[in-house]
Amino acid sequence: MSLIPTYNISFSELKTLYAATGINASGDSNLNDGQSTTPISLSFFRNAIFTDNTSISSSNEISINSFKGKIFGSSNNNFVTDDFNFEYNYSGEKDRLYPVLSNASASSSKTAKLYSTNVHYSYPSILLTPRANDPSIGLEDNAEVWIQFSLGSPFHFQIGVLHNQGNASWGNLANSVVLRNRHTTYNDRIALHTYGYLTHRGHVIEVGSTDELTNSSLPDATTASNYHNRYGYTAGSGNGFTTVANSYYYQGTNYTYYSSYTSNSSIYYIGMKIEYINIELQGSVSSGSQTITNVTYNGSQLSEGDGVIEGLYLDINIGTTYDPIIQTISYSSSTSINIGDENYGVTNNFFSGSNSNITFTAYGQRLEFKYVNSTYNLPKNIGPEFVILPRKYRTSATGSNNDIDSWAFFVGDSTSNSANIATWTIKSENPTNNIPGLDDEFKEISNRLIYSNLVMGNSLDYNGKYDVSETEVDVDGLYRIYIGIKVTASVTYENDISIAAVEVVNSSNIQQYIWIFSGTSTTWKAYNGVLAVNSNTGFPVTPAGASLYTYSTISTGANKARMTLATGTTSSYTGTADGISGSTSSLTVGNGTMSQSSGTYYIYRETSGSTRYSSTVMRSPSISLSSGDKIRVCHALAGYSVYPMDPNDSLYLGVYPASI
Repeated sequence: MSLIPTYNISFSELKTLYAATGINASGDSNLNDGQSTTPISLSFFRNAIFTDNTSISSSNEISINSFKGKIFGSSNNNFVTDDFNFEYNYSGEKDRLYPVLSNASASSSKTAKLYSTNVHYSYPSILLTPRANDPSIGLEDNAEVWIQFSLGSPFHFQIGVLHNQGNASWGNLANSVVLRNRHTTYNDRIALHTYGYLTHRGHVIEVGSTDELTNSSLPDATTASNYHNRYGYTAGSGNGFTTVANSYYYQGTNYTYYSSYTSNSSIYYIGMKIEYINIELQGSVSSGSQTITNVTYNGSQLSEGDGVIEGLYLDINIGTTYDPIIQTISYSSSTSINIGDENYGVTNNFFSGSNSNITFTAYGQRLEFKYVNSTYNLPKNIGPEFVILPRKYRTSATGSNNDIDSWAFFVGDSTSNSANIATWTIKSENPTNNIPGLDDEFKEISNRLIYSNLVMGNSLDYNGKYDVSETEVDVDGLYRIYIGIKVTASVTYENDISIAAVEVVNSSNIQQYIWIFSGTSTTWKAYNGVLAVNSNTGFPVTPAGASLYTYSTISTGANKARMTLATGTTSSYTGTADGISGSTSSLTVGNGTMSQSSGTYYIYRETSGSTRYSSTVMRSPSISLSSGDKIRVCHALAGYSVYPMDPNDSLYLGVYPASI
């Protein structure tokens, strides 16, 4: 969303700017034809709308002056989370922080990854775009986005909003220090640092309050001395000329207040919501007072449910010596609003006009940060109850106030540690109370536990039939399948789980892909390493986390640190003797449905000498998946009855978008 220049305007430039955000023009099809050489007429722009609620005349003569200094687009957009994407051109370090594209022709993605290679800048970030090639959230827009976090150690990342530094091009900002070398606490942004804190106090006095997320008393509650915007000092009110002092952070010096929620590898979600508020009110003022009394809304006394909140800006048509905001509200039979100063937060300025009854407007944009973990409970505030976005910013602590033109959501790195890795996925809706999908977290798929010693009557490998599980997916695009094995028996050498084949069928049970692991090679690859120990039920990483690992060829042998191809295991009372025939055309879902074939291979993890509750993982080649497709896994949990595996915590399946 860019300003139309005030001089040297070309028709081609007008067309480009309109194509980015414009609406309603009579010649919309001509202006959006994607061509740079076709003839352009001013008449094409008739009825085009600008963000200041003006438009080009539908019949009168059109003057080029009608365009100068304006912005094409609606004055009030309502962006939902499914509107947002990551785009390559809005990354501060494109060769290590970029969208994961589903195909070669795609220009945007719901997923972005940060890698630990090609490190050139300390703190790269990437913007979110609610419409193609435009990250802008206007000053009267509403926007909400939910992002799934899958983070690697040391878990120092940032998420929030930043302004566009004086109408600069967002693309130019992406190629500057703004999205390359600024961490969470620079004063051009309001952000959550995953170490456990936010960089703005908010606009509500919290003395005596209990934090909504932690359900505990706040160690450093917001008071009248440290809330509201202070231009040049508080988060979002500078151009990055310095960092925000920790006295202006939420919870001050308690940097780790939310760290148990955000500084870990567990799956969780952060929601950001911007709501534009514009409410007309009535009240009474007196000269020399700093209070509006008898405040009414639609003829009734203003109440807490009417949406008027502290920190909103006030448009009052009487003389004042400062720019007023709502400092506090006292609700009663005669509600009153105490006035503060937009430039300095709390102050003791007064009305300079005469006593009068007035009609005035309370307006501004309310920003909230929300948190949801993998239990999918209701979203809860993380940080202050809300922040009113500043309207202005400074280039120095004592400089003049400059208008903010627009905001953008972003995520990024916030440590100079080059080993930092992360995956962020934009969700199509608020994740609350949704059932997590296979792309959100691994699902346990074991059919049953087979007591090998009872079937065989001896200590030899199990030679009976394999089981086949079936799991439906709800994704569309280019993906990889991930399969994980977890050691759960108390004697670890009796945990050898075998995987003989994997098949993908569509919703009509027509085969799309099949892999039979009967030979000494496969197109699947394995992570060469052991994942974190997790004694709780569940796989220790998410599919997003698993996608960050480096995978290599699966070879024959026995290895406790990775998956290999084998025929027969080295452990007694466990594992299978063989795989299934390489000529198998399809898999039959159920228990004991697939016979073994002598001399064939399967994939397994040799668990002798491994650590209990540790895991390994492998992945498929890139494949195309559609909602309703089903993944079938031919497997056997053949263990020892004296030391059984956990059939609800041993074999895991996930999917995740394939990287470019």
